[in-house]
Amino acid sequence: MNNALIKLRDGRDIGFRHYGKPHGKPVFFFHGIPGSRFQHPPDIDLLKTADIRLITLERPGYGLSTDMPGRTLNDWPQDVLDVAQVLDIERFAIIGISGGGPYALACAHAYPQRLSAIALVSSLGDISGNPMDVNLTAGCAFSAAKYAPWLVRGALSLMGPMLSFYVEGILENFLLSLPKADKEVLNRPDIRSMMMADLSESIRGGANGYAQDIEILSQPWGFSPKDIKVPVLLWHGLEDSIVPPQMARDLIKTFPNCQGHMIDNGGHFIVFNHTKEILKSLMQ
Repeated sequence: MNNALIKLRDGRDIGFRHYGKPHGKPVFFFHGIPGSRFQHPPDIDLLKTADIRLITLERPGYGLSTDMPGRTLNDWPQDVLDVAQVLDIERFAIIGISGGGPYALACAHAYPQRLSAIALVSSLGDISGNPMDVNLTAGCAFSAAKYAPWLVRGALSLMGPMLSFYVEGILENFLLSLPKADKEVLNRPDIRSMMMADLSESIRGGANGYAQDIEILSQPWGFSPKDIKVPVLLWHGLEDSIVPPQMARDLIKTFPNCQGHMIDNGGHFIVFNHTKEILKSLMQ
């Protein structure tokens, strides 16, 4: 694995990291909210066995990626296409985790000819009509971003520099609200260490990326899931306390070409203990 930067056509940088086989089948990995290039499935050997080159991209304002004021959900596909061109990747798959799911769908809508399939894992749906469709904490943040975005931007700009000093405490407090399935996953030493590094890196330059994602996903997507022709594989835990399972069921019904996998006793972080199944379905 290695860290790298790509210079986009408008002069911005995109941070990314490779995992798995250097010349394997390309799969782009879109992190959740917040997140960074450090967010990845923990079993790197599994990626190598599956002959996969996993490329974790940082959205603008996160990690090493240059901030992009005023960005929208539908600006992201061009960034991804630019990265693919620099890396000489013609066709690829995408895994979108949680808040990264809508960004995967934006790519599927914009450039279906370049994608073999996308996997949505614990993905957020379109909550613009009712931001409180998610859990209370996230719902309050999305509601504030929809009706008073300046408030979210201001609060996170003040908090961002301080958050990096309290990463362990933030994670501990977060764990208190999660179901048993998620606590078991996130208390694994390898995953806990990775998540702490990921959270720290995501806000290394401030919390602009975090604030922008919340604001962007509180608004309509600008396209209909019904128009997406790329095969969609959806994985969601039935014990997910962050993005309700009903949101996943509604998405499954919406896509014209979707395979849904609802996981018994699975929480929000199923990507970390169902990597093998997700990759297998994505590569078929």
